[in-house]
Amino acid sequence: ISLAQSNKFAEARIELSAAAEEYQRAVDADPSLPAMQHALAGCLNNVARIDLDAGSPEKARPLILRALDHERLALKANSQQLSYQQFLQNQLWNLSRCYIAAGEIREAAALADELSGSVTKGFESPRAAAHLLAKCAAAAAVTGPGGLDPVPFQTAAIAELRKAISRGFKNSRELLDDSVYAPLRARAEFAEILAAVK
Repeated sequence: ISLAQSNKFAEARIELSAAAEEYQRAVDADPSLPAMQHALAGCLNNVARIDLDAGSPEKARPLILRALDHERLALKANSQQLSYQQFLQNQLWNLSRCYIAAGEIREAAALADELSGSVTKGFESPRAAAHLLAKCAAAAAVTGPGGLDPVPFQTAAIAELRKAISRGFKNSRELLDDSVYAPLRARAEFAEILAAVK
């Protein structure tokens, strides 16, 4: 990242942090408004995303955890609101990035169930869960002897891909080209999945 880009991100972070404080005041004044809970969650997640992209997942994590608390409250009030579901998916994904960066593979994988069901229509959420679990499998494989067994993560990723296919996922090229799926390609079930999307 160039100095100019770094300065631009720093300015954006200051502006978004100020906006988050404004939304927090609105939420404190009336916590019953799901739109305000959602807006605060989105703002916090955007600040966290800047920190993540700057290589500071430890700064991003508490912001994303706060964002998730508020997004879940918004969804509790209006569970069918698509934008709330999509923001929840994005926040869970960013939290998984924090966990994986810290070597907390089990914690990252534990997000997969909620991630898979975050958006109730279409295939994007189970696809994201499969992607996350495949990343966990790859991370587990490099922990070495006495570390984590990657097989349970592979198995869970395969199950999520099947779910995504049942909801319309058909991108065989992604499965073949995206390196994140490399830990799954030696599995017999992976060939079955490829056959199902062709």
